[in-house]
Amino acid sequence: MPPAGTVYEELAGRGVIDSFQELLSSFRGRIFLAEHIQGSREQNRGQASQHDDRQHLGKQFALILVSPVSDTSLATGYTPKRFGDKAEALSPVHQLDAKMPPVLVFHGDTDTTVTNAQSIALRNKLVAGSNVCELVTVPGGNHGFQSQLPEWKDKSRLMIKEFLEEQNLLPKTKAK
Repeated sequence: MPPAGTVYEELAGRGVIDSFQELLSSFRGRIFLAEHIQGSREQNRGQASQHDDRQHLGKQFALILVSPVSDTSLATGYTPKRFGDKAEALSPVHQLDAKMPPVLVFHGDTDTTVTNAQSIALRNKLVAGSNVCELVTVPGGNHGFQSQLPEWKDKSRLMIKEFLEEQNLLPKTKAK
């Protein structure tokens, strides 16, 4: 896994992430991208349990998530058996705090692989903890909505750009 603060370049060239790779190229180190996230903060943020990598970044980064697995707990999680007795400890939604970066989540409402309920729960928990989180529910979108609904390539690019501008992570574009 790349260290915290790096763009997940290995995901470039696939679906939504490819649509804004160029936009993010100059913001390396401040914006995380993840597609089909599963696992823990340690897996997604480069061994965060050893130390909090967010401190040196301040508030200058964001998470952009696409169809994420955010709950691996035994009670409500996705494939909790694969995590054994650590399922809840490794479940991202169970490890949130008030220091989370701004989060933008895209999730299809017909996703049967990882249900949209996971993203709704993630958004609700982040917002309840005074964090910024926007959830974009893609009507008719399945787990691979990026390829299923090609119009979402441009839609998502614009939404991501607007979100990052609202968070002051990109300069605001002047209206023409």
